[in-house]
Amino acid sequence: MAAKARQNKPLKSSPSIPKPGESVQKKTEEKKPNPIVGTSSEESSEEMSTSTVQKLDLNAEELKKVVNQFVEQNKVGPLVENSLKNSIHLEEQMITVELSNPVEVDGIEKIKADFLNFIRAKFQNQEIQLQHHVNIEKAAERPYTPKEKFDAMMKENPLLGKLRDTFGLDPDY
Repeated sequence: MAAKARQNKPLKSSPSIPKPGESVQKKTEEKKPNPIVGTSSEESSEEMSTSTVQKLDLNAEELKKVVNQFVEQNKVGPLVENSLKNSIHLEEQMITVELSNPVEVDGIEKIKADFLNFIRAKFQNQEIQLQHHVNIEKAAERPYTPKEKFDAMMKENPLLGKLRDTFGLDPDY
């Protein structure tokens, strides 16, 4: 009975094996229309790549815009976000991220490949390189206590001292 069931079912088509002396013909794939756009998939991908990706000039202003786009699109964390937004420098094809402590190095290393690919794609330039540098002097200047923070702010704006004296404020709290 099982043999009869097998005989009644049509066999699936299998690739034909050429006989000796027959020429082998390659099947050409038809371009299937893209249901969304109504064009072939190859044409639509070419159109999308040229329309959505503009070639940008590599300069500091454009780099900052692209870095902000990357930070918005990816969850990089506040430490890496701060490092990328505030301490990035451009010299020709080299992007340098100046870090203030070694903890930031781990965060930059985790996103380095994705960040570099994103930058290269946006600027359509495969020669762009990325490096990071830990500036120990900058880390030593960083204020930690409330008094150090207030003193650092007072260096930038001396009127804060007058405000503190006028209202009898204590910067330790």
